[in-house]
Amino acid sequence: LLLEKKKFFFFFFFIFFFFFFFQAEDGIRDAQESRGLGDVYKRQAMKLKDAQRSSAVSWGPTNQTSSMIAAGTVAGSVDASFGVTGTFEILDVGLNNAEAPITPLGSTESPEKFYSVAWGQLGIDGAHPWGCVAGGLADGCVNLWDAHAVATGGSAGPVASVKKHDGPVHGLEWNHTHKHLLATGAADSKVLIWDFTNSVQPKVFSPGPPNSQSVGDITCVAWNPKVEYVLASASAGGAAVVWDLKAKRSVVALKDPAGRMRPSSVSWSPIDQMTLVVASSSDEYPVVQVWDLRNARSPLRELTGHRAGVLSTSWCMSDESMLLTSSRDHNVNCWNPNEGKYLCTVATGGNDLYDVQWSPKHPALFSTCSFDGQLSLHSMTGHVTPASGDFVAEGQEGAPQLGGGVPPPKWLQRPCGATFGFGGRLVSYNCAPGKRRSRLSLSTVVDDEQLYTRFTQLQHAIQTQQLPTYCAQRAQDPKCSKEESDAWCFLQVLMEPTPRPEVLSLLKLDKASIPKLPEPAPPLTEAVPTPAAIEEPPPLAAEPEVVEPESEFGASLAAEPTDSNMFGAGESAFGAAFEQQASEYDQYQQQIDPNGQQAPTENLIQPDPQPEMQPPLPVSNRLLTLPAVTTLGGTDEIVTRSLIAAETDSAVDACFAAGNPADAIVIASLAGAGSELFQRTIQRYLEAQEEKPYMSIATAVVHQDFAALIRGTTPDSWKEVLGLLCTYVEDPQFEPLCNSLAMHMETLGLQEAAVSCYMCCANIDKVVEYWSRSLGPGEEAEENTSKIQSFVERTMVFLHTRTNAAGPPAQAAGYFSKYAQMLVSVGQLDEAMKYMVPSNEPSEMALQFRIYQALPQMSQSLFAAPQYLSLIHISEPTRLLSISYAVFCLKKK
Repeated sequence: LLLEKKKFFFFFFFIFFFFFFFQAEDGIRDAQESRGLGDVYKRQAMKLKDAQRSSAVSWGPTNQTSSMIAAGTVAGSVDASFGVTGTFEILDVGLNNAEAPITPLGSTESPEKFYSVAWGQLGIDGAHPWGCVAGGLADGCVNLWDAHAVATGGSAGPVASVKKHDGPVHGLEWNHTHKHLLATGAADSKVLIWDFTNSVQPKVFSPGPPNSQSVGDITCVAWNPKVEYVLASASAGGAAVVWDLKAKRSVVALKDPAGRMRPSSVSWSPIDQMTLVVASSSDEYPVVQVWDLRNARSPLRELTGHRAGVLSTSWCMSDESMLLTSSRDHNVNCWNPNEGKYLCTVATGGNDLYDVQWSPKHPALFSTCSFDGQLSLHSMTGHVTPASGDFVAEGQEGAPQLGGGVPPPKWLQRPCGATFGFGGRLVSYNCAPGKRRSRLSLSTVVDDEQLYTRFTQLQHAIQTQQLPTYCAQRAQDPKCSKEESDAWCFLQVLMEPTPRPEVLSLLKLDKASIPKLPEPAPPLTEAVPTPAAIEEPPPLAAEPEVVEPESEFGASLAAEPTDSNMFGAGESAFGAAFEQQASEYDQYQQQIDPNGQQAPTENLIQPDPQPEMQPPLPVSNRLLTLPAVTTLGGTDEIVTRSLIAAETDSAVDACFAAGNPADAIVIASLAGAGSELFQRTIQRYLEAQEEKPYMSIATAVVHQDFAALIRGTTPDSWKEVLGLLCTYVEDPQFEPLCNSLAMHMETLGLQEAAVSCYMCCANIDKVVEYWSRSLGPGEEAEENTSKIQSFVERTMVFLHTRTNAAGPPAQAAGYFSKYAQMLVSVGQLDEAMKYMVPSNEPSEMALQFRIYQALPQMSQSLFAAPQYLSLIHISEPTRLLSISYAVFCLKKK
C-alpha cells in the first residue's frame, strides 16, 4: 500500500511539472519580440480614461472645445440591436477631473453610420460658436452638425446633408486656413472640395481631372498646413496624389516602386510643406514611407516596425519629430520621421487600432479607437491632476519618467528660458522657430535702480573729487531723515580745505551772524541862553590852605581827603594830566590866528559854543604835563608816586581798590605782556567780571582752560562751545578737546550733539558705532536697503575726510558685507570686493571668497586672495565604547 502511494505521488508530480513547463515554453514562444526601449514606454505610457464606443472621432479645434470629442458610430460595427443607423454625439473627456468618465454632452441620430468625422471652425464667429462637425457616411452623404446645438440639446438635426459621392466617404478634412473649405474622398475614387460659405447649400467642385494613378477607394485626404491650396489624397490602388487647387490639377503621384503599398493614410509635416508620410495597410508590407516632393521618384525613408498593416497616422503639430501610427498589430508606435527612428510604443489595444489622433490643443494627449469598441484617451508624458486639470509634465512629482535615449517632446522643451546667477548675472537662451539649437547669452541685470544710481553717483563724486557737492545733494534729499541730513551737512563742511570756519558757518556762529550795533541817536540841539539870562554863580568860599610837610624828595605828601573813598568815584591818575594837556592845547590854539601868527591878547576871538574841531598835533609836537604830586590827593597821588618809584604792584592794587580795573591792566602792561604782574592783573580782572556772559570766553582763552568751559557746557550751549574750540584751539589740542565735549554730551544724553562733535574730531569708531546703533537690528529687510546704503555712504565719505584712515572699523563689517551683497545683486563685483571689511565671521568670509571666485581673472589680480575656512572632522574614540568625542578644526585655506 505504501508503494502504491509513492507511485501515485510521483505520477502526479510529473504531470504537474510537464504541464507548467510546456505552458511556460508556449508563453515564451508566443511573446512579442522585445523592442528594448519601446517596452519601457509600453509599461510607462499612461491611459487616462476610456469609453465603450466604436466610433469615428475628431477633437475639438478651439480652446473652448479642447476637452471635447465629436464621435459617430463607425461603419462596420454592430450593436446589440443590430441596427443600421448611427449615433452622433459630443463627448466631454473630463480633463478637469481625472476620476470623471468620458460622458456625452448631447447626441442625435444619424440615418447611416460613419466612416470619418472632422470638426472644423465653420461659423465659429457667428451662428455656430463651437464650429461645425462634418461626417462622412456609409451611403456617400456628407452631413454637417452644429456642435453647440448638439451638445446643449438644441436643434439636433444636421445643418446640411448633401450627397455627392457614390460610395462611403472614407476621408474628410477641413482646410487649416479657409475655414469654409472641406475636402472629402470616397470609395468612388473621387476627391471633392466643398465650399460651405452657404452651409445649407454648399458648392462642390473637383480639385482637377481624375488622375490615372488615383484608382480604387480614396482612403484619406489631408490639407497641407503650410500651403492652403495643396491637398493630398491616398487611394487603395497604390498611389498618393498631391493636388494643386490653383492649377486645378494633380501635381505628382507618389507610388511605391515595387507596388507593395496599399495607402491607408497620409499626413503632412507640420513645418515642411514638401514632406509627407504615407502609410500602408498591407499586412505583407506594413510600413510608413516618408516622401520628399523634391524627389518624388522614391521615398526618402521607410519606417518599419509594425507586424500588421498600418491603418492611420497622425503627425504632431507641436513637435515635428513625433509621428503616431496605429496598426492591426494592436499597437500605437511613436516615430521620429525626420530621422527614421522608432521611439516607443505608446499604447496597445485588445484589437485592431484603426484610428489615432493628436489633440490639437493639448500636445501630450492623443486618442485611439479599436475594433473591440474602445475609445481611449492617453497621455505621453503625464496625467491630469484632479484639481486643476493641468498635465503633470515630465520630471514632476507623479509623472512617469521617459526612458533614456529618447529626446523629450518639443512641447516640454522651453523655447526660451532664463535663470539668475550670482553677481546679478542673467543667463538666457532662446531657440529660433523650427530649430533645435539655442542661442545662449550672458548679461547683467540691475534689479534695484535706485541702489545702482546712488552707487554710481558716489563713485563719480569720489573719482572727480566732488564729495562736498555730493554731500550737499544728499543733505537736501527729502527722503533723508533729520539725523541723516545733519550728518551730511557736517560731512560737507569737513570735506572743505579749511573746515573750521565752515563749521562756524554751519553752527551760525561766524562773522556774518554777528548782529549790528544800533545807530547812535542824533545829538539834541539846546537853545543858547542870552547874556542877560546868564547869572553869575556865587563865588566859591576860599578853602584854607593846608601846609603839608615836605617829603624827603622835596615834596609834601598830600593828605588823603577824609571824605574820599578808594572804592568810590575817584579820579584817574592820568585824568588830570590829560585834562591839563587839553587845556594848554586850547589856550595855544586861541593864540594862533588863521595866518599862523600869534594874535594880540586884546583881539582874541571868543570860541563859539561848539568850536570847530582841529586836527591833533603830531606826536613829535605833543605836550605831556605831569602835575606835581603835592597838588594831587587820594588814589591819584598813590598811583603817581608808585609809578615814579617803579612800584607797579602798588599802582595796580590802588587802581583795583579805586574801581578802575582798566587802568590797572594798562599799568600792568608796563611790566611786559608776559610778566607775572600782567597775568595776575588779567586774572584779577576776569574774576571781577565773571557775572558777564562773555567773560567766560575771555577766561578760557586767556588761560587756555577750555576743559573748564567744556565741563560747564549745558545742553543749550554745546554749539557755542564747539564754535569756540574751532576758533581758538590749536590743532594738537583740537581733537582731544572735541572728543571731551562729545563725551560730555553723551553724559547729558545728547547723542546727536555727541556725534557732531565726534565728527569734528574725526573719531571714526564712535561715529560709526552710533550710526550702526541707529540702524537697529534686523536691517536685512528689503525696505531697509536704503538705510544700509546711506550708512555705508556716510561712512565712506567720513573716511575720506581723514587722509590716514585705515578703513571702516570692525563694528561696521556686518553692514559693509550686506552692502557688498547688494552691490553683487546689481552686478558690481569689483566694487563689492572693495567694500568687504576683513572679518572672522564665517558667513562674511564665505561671501568674500565667493565674490572673489566670481571675478574675472583680470580683476582677481587686483585683490589678495581671501582666506577661507574649511571644516576638518577628527573623531577619536575613547576607551569606553559608549563614549566618543569629536574635534572640529577650522583651517584657513
